[in-house]
Amino acid sequence: MSFRPMVKVGNEWAGNGIWFATREEAEASARDLYGRWTLVVDHRADESEDPVNCEWDPARGNVHLEVVNAWLHAGRAHLRGGESVCRQPRHSR
Repeated sequence: MSFRPMVKVGNEWAGNGIWFATREEAEASARDLYGRWTLVVDHRADESEDPVNCEWDPARGNVHLEVVNAWLHAGRAHLRGGESVCRQPRHSR
């Protein structure tokens, strides 16, 4: 089981192709997206059977696991200088 962040734009709920191991991570990601997008009117986390492909980091936001795995396989276990991984800039609402 995984959890998927969902946002409501107009009358439709939409996801963004990422799944987390915990509901709390998915809710944090949905809340973050809600705060950055101007047309979002609500947010939630839904249960899913899709494989987990992301984790939530409070400082960096969504961290895509395939990117982290690529870094680890390349021998770069630590990001240089606190770099962000697959992260769009934060904007406050």
